[in-house]
Amino acid sequence: MTVATHHCRERRRPRRTARRPLAVTGLQGATLDTSDLHGIKESVVSALVVGDHGHIALVMADLRVKAPKAWVEVDQLLATLRAFEHVAPRPPLETNGTRATRIERNLHRFWAGGPMPATVWQNLLAMQAVVNESAASATPWKQFLWTSGTLDDAAGLEAAGVEIRSIDEHWRALHLERKAARWTAEGDIRWLARLVGLIAVGAYGGVYMDADIGPGTLSLKNTQLYHTDPNGEIGHHAPPFRGPRGYEDVVADATLGDSPRERIVRFADGRDPVIDSFFASRSGTEPIVRELAARFSQDAPASSRDRFARLFVPRSGGLSRYAPPQQRVTPWAADLAWT
Repeated sequence: MTVATHHCRERRRPRRTARRPLAVTGLQGATLDTSDLHGIKESVVSALVVGDHGHIALVMADLRVKAPKAWVEVDQLLATLRAFEHVAPRPPLETNGTRATRIERNLHRFWAGGPMPATVWQNLLAMQAVVNESAASATPWKQFLWTSGTLDDAAGLEAAGVEIRSIDEHWRALHLERKAARWTAEGDIRWLARLVGLIAVGAYGGVYMDADIGPGTLSLKNTQLYHTDPNGEIGHHAPPFRGPRGYEDVVADATLGDSPRERIVRFADGRDPVIDSFFASRSGTEPIVRELAARFSQDAPASSRDRFARLFVPRSGGLSRYAPPQQRVTPWAADLAWT
């Protein structure tokens, strides 16, 4: 009873000022009211037809924060529509007078070398199948596997379409060879993977996710990510499924909503996000990564966590320490297989 009461109170807890929903207008200029689901659906469908995926991202982010139950309904509609052929995302992408900043369609994974467990191998191949399915859509994706040293299973992964890249050249460019070797020797692979993700996303843009995250029911057909902040600086972060309460606990908690996806939304948007196992941002942040990497070379992983958190989430502009709910990739969170 105590736990249920706690979650019910948590569900009603007011949001902080820094996490206010966005003000989003439809394609015709009228402000979209969450009580008018028909109007929101019309706006989303129209945007999908003309290729304005940036507008869809803003509308869905706003709806998700204001009315999670309604978001689930429109999200289901989008999932159906994205199975059909659509035009490619059109530039320039402007919504509410702000140009949306596109995030490159790249998936970045990391393996430190040596034999790969069967579960990781299966995750990579299953995700590559999702990537391959997106090739015939308006938004083809790529999957990169970053490695350090020799990868025993490279041939099979490359044959499936995974693009394998060595991080060794980047280590030398960032003067991190000794540090990376020590982290590997000490078994701190998660910290090393976090740094690799920063380098990959900073240089190429896209999404980084740990190798033990599977695709689940994810579809990348006609799916384009954008920054929803005006400057295209705030990266997307995952919900906190890697904490005390995992994915299975959340989807089973009826106090958070009437459906698994609604429960995920309420849980994810009510807490600080995970900042290491899943994040996304545009390319062009490599100079920041270089500066941050230089600091990493002097600090222990634990003391550098706050610096990592601020890489794509600047404190300036009245923002909270972490990205607001609009920066969560909640649809992905609901689809992925979190282990």
